[in-house]
Amino acid sequence: INKLATDPMGIAGMTPTDYGIEAEGGFPLGDMKMNYDIALTNGSQLHPDGTLTSGNITDNNNGKTVTARVGLLPFSNASLEVGVSGMFGKVGTPGSVTQDAKGNAYAFDLNYVKNFNPVLLNIKAQYNIQNVSNVNYINPVDTTKTYTFNNHAVSSFAQCSMRPVNVNSFIKNLEAAGRYTMYNTPGNSTFGSDQHAVTVGLSYWLNWRTVFKVTYESYTGNSTASKDLGAFTGKTSTNTLFVQFSIQL
Repeated sequence: INKLATDPMGIAGMTPTDYGIEAEGGFPLGDMKMNYDIALTNGSQLHPDGTLTSGNITDNNNGKTVTARVGLLPFSNASLEVGVSGMFGKVGTPGSVTQDAKGNAYAFDLNYVKNFNPVLLNIKAQYNIQNVSNVNYINPVDTTKTYTFNNHAVSSFAQCSMRPVNVNSFIKNLEAAGRYTMYNTPGNSTFGSDQHAVTVGLSYWLNWRTVFKVTYESYTGNSTASKDLGAFTGKTSTNTLFVQFSIQL
């Protein structure tokens, strides 16, 4: 279960859920451990404005997307895991202006869990890179013209949570968490933005799979979109309080 009531910006969209077949496993490397995951899926679909969607039951082309991740646990107590992953496939739709477009994405992740009595510390971090082939898109302002941009996006987050251990029954069920997130979408497009969020929260665990969360998030977004395409080019700032009850099934 997520430590906070919101997900990190860009992480779900750039490392999406999809339909396909998957194989995974692991093996020891002396005192270390390694795991792997490889999948063949329908992949993402590129839209006329340059955005991508995924999780589609039907594929928009005959090509399949290959996704793979390798994780390494370098310590014998498995307190630290570092991973690298990639996703490669065709995203264009046959017969459209984007039919030859391909997409690739890379991610680097870290998860550290260690008991520093009387506190259980959990640190998570991830860095994502996403690229799409340079293609021409139809201008939404004048459909007789086309435009192009560098379809490159980056997202990352770092999160730390702490939970008391070996204390009274009420205190040990509390967990505090904080997270910083950055998400940059392509400039000079219709959806370009430079986004940042700081999120803090306090959770109360009723049991191992049931939790009540209070989360506060401060968000700032600066548009890098093209004014010539009729896109929003201002700044957005929000401060939001979330209250959430979660049960993991």
